[in-house]
Amino acid sequence: MKLKNDRYRKARGGKAFWVELFCKACGNKILVYQKDGDGMLKRCYFNRIFWPETYEKLQHQKVKDVDKYPAFSCESCHEVIGMPIVHHDGRLAFRLRQGSFTKKRKTR
Repeated sequence: MKLKNDRYRKARGGKAFWVELFCKACGNKILVYQKDGDGMLKRCYFNRIFWPETYEKLQHQKVKDVDKYPAFSCESCHEVIGMPIVHHDGRLAFRLRQGSFTKKRKTR
């Protein structure tokens, strides 16, 4: 996997790194995400999800209606982690429920 280098990353100062998200309820690994810039992880943009494949494929769909997307949930225990939204810049994302996940910085 290679970090994406686009205008969104540049807007955050060019700093980017991998983050692994884990379900707080069961401890299952649920997502590998490219985090751009410092600060809290409040939402996961579809174009920054790299694993699992079911969520990675969302960035290639042309549907702009968030009601067509499922909630982001743990595949193991089905705990809801986030809901699909359209961010004010037009990008699709999952708004994360704080406290429903833990994160760990991934090293290569």
